Amino acid sequence: MNGVRPGDIVSFERHGVRSLGVVLSKTQGVLDVALVEDQEPVTVKRGQVRELWRKVRS
Repeated sequence: MNGVRPGDIVSFERHGVRSLGVVLSKTQGVLDVALVEDQEPVTVKRGQVRELWRKVRS
């Protein structure tokens, strides 16, 4: 998903389970995401992202 940046919140699906997380970092097609529920970092592929909520930047 183009346009995702650190600090954004994403909804993603891994192994059939949907979760929310805050993007920590981004590399070529892979996001490091901290889960909202327990702050555990996970790696998410670009194709697993379902929705994006952009962090407001001024």
